[in-house]
Amino acid sequence: MKAALAHLDNPNELILVTYYTRSLRDHLRRLITKFHRHFGEGDPDWKKIHIQHGWGRRDLPGVHRETSLRSGLSPITFGLAESAAAPGQEPFDYACRTLVDSGKIKPHYDLILIDEGQDFPSSFYEMCFHLAKGDRDQKQIVWAYDELQNIFDVKVRTPTELFGTDDDGQPRIDLQRSLPLNAETNDFVLPKCYRNQRDVLVLAHAIGFGIYGQPVQMLQNRRHWEDVGYEVEAGNMMPGENTVIRRPDQNSPTKLDTPNQVSLVEVRLFDNMLAEVRYCAEQFSKFIEEGLQPEDLMAIAIDDRAAKAYLSRLAEALAEKGILSNNIIADRYSEPAFLIEGKCTLTTVHRAKGNEAAVVAVLGCDAVPLKLRTGRNRLFTAFTRTKGWLRITGMGANFQPLQQEIQHALKIAPLMKFIMPDPAAIETIQRDLSEKDARIQRARAEMERLKESLGLTDDELKEVLAERGRNGRPRLRS
Repeated sequence: MKAALAHLDNPNELILVTYYTRSLRDHLRRLITKFHRHFGEGDPDWKKIHIQHGWGRRDLPGVHRETSLRSGLSPITFGLAESAAAPGQEPFDYACRTLVDSGKIKPHYDLILIDEGQDFPSSFYEMCFHLAKGDRDQKQIVWAYDELQNIFDVKVRTPTELFGTDDDGQPRIDLQRSLPLNAETNDFVLPKCYRNQRDVLVLAHAIGFGIYGQPVQMLQNRRHWEDVGYEVEAGNMMPGENTVIRRPDQNSPTKLDTPNQVSLVEVRLFDNMLAEVRYCAEQFSKFIEEGLQPEDLMAIAIDDRAAKAYLSRLAEALAEKGILSNNIIADRYSEPAFLIEGKCTLTTVHRAKGNEAAVVAVLGCDAVPLKLRTGRNRLFTAFTRTKGWLRITGMGANFQPLQQEIQHALKIAPLMKFIMPDPAAIETIQRDLSEKDARIQRARAEMERLKESLGLTDDELKEVLAERGRNGRPRLRS
C-alpha cells in the first residue's frame, strides 16, 4: 500500500520494493497493483516501481545484481561468494559487503521499501542506504520485519547495527534524529493481524514460542506482548510466575464463518507418508467441492529432507482426483510463478514465506526439531500462511509431542496460559521500541477501545480531544 500511495503522490519518483523470498515477487506485484487501482486509476508505471529480489540472477531482477551493473562491476554469483566468504560468513553477506566496500554505489532511488527485513544481513541495509537519494536524515527507507519468521535465526538488529556508522562516527540511521517535526513516531509495531483467524494466530504464537512444550524463546516483557496485540490478564512476566495472556477480538478483526462440520484447524497423526498425502488430497478435494478454487489451496512440506518426496506424491494423489497442482520445487532449474490459476500450490516453508492461501496444509511436522528456535519459527511461518483453514500432519511417535501442544493450544485459545520461563535459559526477543513510541502506540490503542465502546466516530472523538485541550487539560494529537 505504501508503494502504491507513494507512486500516486509522486509518479516521477523511483521506488524500490525489495524482498528475500524469491517466490514473493508475483504476490507483491499483485498487491501493489490492487492498491494502485483502489486509490487511483489504472496500473502502476513499472518503470518507476522496481520490485527486486535482494540478490537476483540473470532471469530475476535483484538489488545486488542491478547495483553492481550500474556501478560497472560484475555481479557476484552464489558460487563465487560461497567460496570466497570468510568462515561463518553467509555468501549473500559477502556479496553485499564486497559491493559496499567498493565505494562505487551511487544514489538511485527516491524511496526504498524492504520487506522480510529479518532475513537480510546488515551489509544489505548498508547497500540500500547508499542507494537512497538525499542527505543522511532525509533518505526515505522503510523496513519491516517479523521476528518469528526469522527461520534462519539471523538476529533482528537495531538501526545502528543494521546501517552502521557514518564518516563522522554517528549512526547513519537514527530514528529519533530523523523524525520529522510534524510526526509523532517513525517506529512502531503492528498490533492487528488481518490475515490469520484469531485462534490460528494464537496457536502459531504458542507453538512458535514453545509455551506448552519446551520454551525456546519469549518476548521481553509485558509491554512487548501488548505491542504485538495481546492483553496480559495475569502475571508480571516474572520467572516461575503463572501467566495468562489473551488476544482480543479488535486485534484479530478478520472473522471466518466455517460450517460446523469443517474445523478451522485439524491436526492428524499418521503411520506413514502416503497416509499423510492421501489425507491432504482428500481435504483439498472437499474444499474444492465446496466452492474454493485450486489456487486457494497451499501444501507446505516442512520436512526439508523429504520435501521432494512429499510434494511429488501429493501431486500424484491430487492428479488422481482430477486436481492440477503447481509443484514449486519439481524442477530445480526453473522458477515457476508461486500462484497459478487453476492449480494448487505445493511448496516448502522457505518458498512459502510472505505468501498466503485460504487453506494451508503443513505436512511432515514430525521432522521439526522442537528444541531449536529455528524449528519453532518454521512452524510459525507455515501456520501463518493461511487466511482461513489449517491442516497439520505428521508421522509416528516424534509427532505426538507437537500434536499434544497443538491440541492444548486450540482448547484454550484465544488464551495462552503458562509458567513464565527463566529468560536466562531461553532466547529473548528484544523489544526494540523506544518508550515514547510505545506510549504513542498505547494511546492509539486506548482511543480505539474508547471509540468502539462508546460508538463514537472519528470526528466525534476528535471533538472530545479538542474540548479537553480548550479546558486546559492535556491534548492529544489525532
